[in-house]
Amino acid sequence: MKVCLVAHTENFQDHKEHFKWLVEEFKKLEEDLGKIKINWMLEEDDTKPFAIEVRGRNRGDVISKGKKFFKKLEKRGDELGVHIHFTKGWKIDFSYENQLRLLSKAKEEFVKAFGHEPRSFVGGWWHSDDNTLTILKKLNFKIDASPLPLYREMRRKWLFGKIPTPFKIETCNWQDYKNREPRIEKGILRLPNAVDPSLKKFDHKGFISLDLIDRYDYKKLIKKFEKRNLPLIIPFHPHSITKEKLNKIRNLLKDKKVNFLRLSEVAGGPFRISP
Repeated sequence: MKVCLVAHTENFQDHKEHFKWLVEEFKKLEEDLGKIKINWMLEEDDTKPFAIEVRGRNRGDVISKGKKFFKKLEKRGDELGVHIHFTKGWKIDFSYENQLRLLSKAKEEFVKAFGHEPRSFVGGWWHSDDNTLTILKKLNFKIDASPLPLYREMRRKWLFGKIPTPFKIETCNWQDYKNREPRIEKGILRLPNAVDPSLKKFDHKGFISLDLIDRYDYKKLIKKFEKRNLPLIIPFHPHSITKEKLNKIRNLLKDKKVNFLRLSEVAGGPFRISP
């Protein structure tokens, strides 16, 4: 079974010690699961006022602030990519101009930090649209791991708990990913996250995420993906992973002969795109 673990890193600066702990814990899991490669999607947002006043967190420049930490992980075989929540000041802004500005800035910071171009991308709030794909192609990205089948998120008036906000989010409607299969659009390989192939309406119980592994039993769902022989794209937020969740990951996968892949390895396999 092919699995891509995709880490959304927006909380790195507030949880550096937890990230370090988690890396060591994943090494311990290798005794039962074999070599584990992780795809670390590094956030580089324009979110200073958005982050500090709405979320109360220090975030937005993981690439520049975390380069020393993530360079070591890349050397051990992990993959680094880019993760962006498309905001402009206090507003959510999915316009072509704003997406180009933020993706260009992220690529520039990434090359400066790591000496090569990023290949993979995940959108904040699972958002990537036609504008995103056009810009990703223009900037020489290869992979978009944003699609979340059946998902449509709409939040009005209230956002992130009990904080009133002057904007709303209307993200992508992923209804057209009913078959859950990767596909190439505008020269970009789009890899949908693991959502139960039999679902007709989004339900978190049918969405495989390490963040939720302590709430739901994924054994039957894993079998469905095994039968279809599709790469399993499993996201998680590192700061949310506990010892209990790691044990559940071990128990879920230890008998599955898992091949943990970098996203770029999927792009170089049967879903080949130009190098």
